[in-house]
Amino acid sequence: MDNQQNQSVAELREQSEENVHRSPPGSWTSVIPRLAVGSLVLLPFAFVPYLLVRRQLIALRRSAEAINSTFELAQRELRAAALENARLGKDDQVQTKVLLRHIQWDVDRLRQDVAALQSSQASSHNEMRHNQESFDAEKQRIWSQLTILQELGLSLADVAAFMYEIELKGGYTGRSGDAHGIERLRQTAMKLQKLQDREV
Repeated sequence: MDNQQNQSVAELREQSEENVHRSPPGSWTSVIPRLAVGSLVLLPFAFVPYLLVRRQLIALRRSAEAINSTFELAQRELRAAALENARLGKDDQVQTKVLLRHIQWDVDRLRQDVAALQSSQASSHNEMRHNQESFDAEKQRIWSQLTILQELGLSLADVAAFMYEIELKGGYTGRSGDAHGIERLRQTAMKLQKLQDREV
């Protein structure tokens, strides 16, 4: 009798694989694939801000380097003008002082721009880190859901096998149709078990 039960279980598994594409899933089973697909759709949206902030951070860094180069050039010009001022007469000194004021004003403005860029860079870095943490949390949540769904699939498969064994012992296998929903349970279990494998 054990051999007959093993053969029946093997035939049941083969029949389950053949009927995966024939039997329509129940209304509650169609929600699970939608949840997985929805999670996959939302996952890139958590990653896109990270890429945008990273690109903006690179552009800000390049701008800061350019401004630092301009700042160093202005300082060199300021030192050169100071040396030249020592050799000039009083009239030239007045013009040089005006020029130095303009240069100093430009230097002060460049310093403000550098400070603003550094602040923006720090803000962008914090935002990028926040987006990365959100992305990691969302990824972990999705994997946890998929693990739960896979475990649910295993449990449903065990329930379907148990119910089928009860039907065999009770002599109900000759009835037409899927009166006890065993086939639906089996198909749902297969779908749930394949979800995580499809996401790897």
